[in-house]
Amino acid sequence: MNRHTRHATGSLPVGQARSDRLESPVASRETQTSRILERPEQTPLVWRDEWCMGIPALDADHRRLVVLVNELLASRPRSELNPAGIGDDRDPDAADSEPLARFEALLDHLRHHFKREEAIMLSIDYDDFQTHKCEHSLQLAELTELRRQAVRDHGNAFSHESLQWVKRWCFDHFVAEDQRLARAYAEVTRP
Repeated sequence: MNRHTRHATGSLPVGQARSDRLESPVASRETQTSRILERPEQTPLVWRDEWCMGIPALDADHRRLVVLVNELLASRPRSELNPAGIGDDRDPDAADSEPLARFEALLDHLRHHFKREEAIMLSIDYDDFQTHKCEHSLQLAELTELRRQAVRDHGNAFSHESLQWVKRWCFDHFVAEDQRLARAYAEVTRP
């Protein structure tokens, strides 16, 4: 893979910051809420062995991340499952939808994963630590804002575009940033 390769997901060259490559769904959320019920079927993210870093804890985290992303892609808001609310005695203002619960599980997993990854970067004196950590912080901020919008919209704020954005981010995370870390880790830990 060179810096000018276009990945299957349509992302831009690897050398750019993730926030430059992927347009966040947060800015355009207000216009997307009405399209939720028209959401096309989501294509799952499929794990590839070439994404392995050779760091068992992080590889396990990444495999779990793929599962969580796919669960989010497959989830449906309560309003889509039961648009009329017939027989639903839950609080209509509660943000307890299936997509929101799955998104929160994904966000929680990412927080723990990023801490583990950052600890490994520090342990090998990774030269790109600050940039990589900044990417984590930016990603968490964008995802946290998406979560706030979902809570405000009672869990119905996950448009096709926002879910695709989450999926593309995971792909880019595995293929670009973490593969550079994997190479640095292999060099440092090689006997």
